[in-house]
Amino acid sequence: MRAAYGMSKKADVLEFLLELNESVVAAEADGKPVVGPGIPPSAKKLKDLITTDKLTM
Repeated sequence: MRAAYGMSKKADVLEFLLELNESVVAAEADGKPVVGPGIPPSAKKLKDLITTDKLTM
């Protein structure tokens, strides 16, 4: 999870996520676009993002 958010190993997870949430709220309040999780709307070649790999247990 840390790598996905660009979080350092020493960062406090809750503090980091709270600050991230606050920055998203501020951006929304300023009318700036905020991209949610998942595949970004700018992705054009969705076929390149699909994999047949899977984990089995």
